[in-house]
Amino acid sequence: MAVWLTRAMDWITEVQLSGDFVDVPPEAWYAGLVEGLRVAGVTKGCSAQPLAHCPDEPVTRDQMASFLVEPPN
Repeated sequence: MAVWLTRAMDWITEVQLSGDFVDVPPEAWYAGLVEGLRVAGVTKGCSAQPLAHCPDEPVTRDQMASFLVEPPN
């Protein structure tokens, strides 16, 4: 989902890794894309303590719909 959104939406860009998400290994090929979603304000992750992205969890229709709306500047 992170890869698809980043490629589909030109206002989301891959970023340098900060290692914020505990479940996204820095060496994962998609790690910069996942963090790009956080930086762009598309998602805050699935858990705040600890900050997690949950890359193995399914995305529901309502979650995907909210991801497709560009956040306000």
